[in-house]
Amino acid sequence: MTDEQNPNEWLPIERLLSEHNITAIESIAVGGSLQVYDEFNSRILANDHDASDYLSLAFALNLINERKNRLDKERPYFLYYSEYDEWDSLHSPLNGFGWTRSNLPTLPPRWLTLVRYLGEGTAKLAKSIKDGSLQIYSFNGLTLHANDNDYSDVNSKAFVLKILADRQGRINYPEPEYEHLHNYCTKAEIHSLERFGWYEDSLPQFHSIDPHYSPINLASQGESRPPTEGRKGINGLRDADAKEWFDEKSKDDTWSIENMTEPQVIRALKAREANKTKDKLWSSGFTDWNRGQKIWDKRKAGKKQLLP
Repeated sequence: MTDEQNPNEWLPIERLLSEHNITAIESIAVGGSLQVYDEFNSRILANDHDASDYLSLAFALNLINERKNRLDKERPYFLYYSEYDEWDSLHSPLNGFGWTRSNLPTLPPRWLTLVRYLGEGTAKLAKSIKDGSLQIYSFNGLTLHANDNDYSDVNSKAFVLKILADRQGRINYPEPEYEHLHNYCTKAEIHSLERFGWYEDSLPQFHSIDPHYSPINLASQGESRPPTEGRKGINGLRDADAKEWFDEKSKDDTWSIENMTEPQVIRALKAREANKTKDKLWSSGFTDWNRGQKIWDKRKAGKKQLLP
């Protein structure tokens, strides 16, 4: 029998805080059946004495409230105890309170912060947010849905997408002179993203998400895009070359045209032609070509817009 199936497995509150928000843990503690280890290392029911008794339910609730107050004061968007918290949980008194698995009251589905899934890749996260729902956990325990306003609204999908794009841009194109700001920016982004996420039963299926452009994907989504073929002359040749480059780069989940500036795109295209025995396509004329190209959406530009 595995530990996960062991009905006698000890589940301390401190561990449960890494999987559920504080409000949920507080509610099941108040509901009764909370156990605690006494001075003889025996597991007993928490008593109903006041908070001065370290074996009481009131003492445990005080500890939970202290944790909640610290969250409210220092990290206003954090509602659960994650791997990014700096507190030392090893010697927390909350390790002494908990339940055996067989006595654990029913908990709601786990709240899973978006930060846990940064490793899935920015492209997959962005597509799941654009195409699906994104939730926000609030202090009063209600779950809100991220709205479709612009990025100036801190409750919007666009707010999250802008943070993800900025973060990916620094990963793709690090600037050594600003390296001292990188950790600060990363922590600031994590603080902002921590309150966004999904309940476990509505988590996107990241393994099945294909974030890259293809005619098949667009057709299956009922979308259409003007064809890139058909232009004649040098701009037609540029279309074909740019599409080949764009399709190659898009195979990398961490890459996005949105994080590139116009000079960076031009340099990348020129670097390609330097290795090919053909007419120079990108020595000049990029601006004129860019106005009419349909390879990528010019509205989704990086720090400097690709659309003049």
